[in-house]
Amino acid sequence: MLSALLPNRGCQNNVMKPLQLAYGCFMTLYIAEYDDAEQIVAVWVKEKSSRSPRVFDPTKDTFDPTRSAEFFGAPKREIEQWLISAHERAAVA
Repeated sequence: MLSALLPNRGCQNNVMKPLQLAYGCFMTLYIAEYDDAEQIVAVWVKEKSSRSPRVFDPTKDTFDPTRSAEFFGAPKREIEQWLISAHERAAVA
């Protein structure tokens, strides 16, 4: 019943468990989420100190391309471009 109300909750565990096993304690992790048109619509971020990933919020989060990070779900350059453009859109709004 709960999984019907929170369908993505299980998805989070399906993504994070293998990554934790493969990488152990990793740096910042960015995971791209696509829509049906195969465009990035959100990027999830998992900081080393946090327990689980959350959607990147350009009004609260910062992206530093010089910091070490892992990128999944899309090429690194596409995720970086999405994060930079998200900051630009937030600055205009």
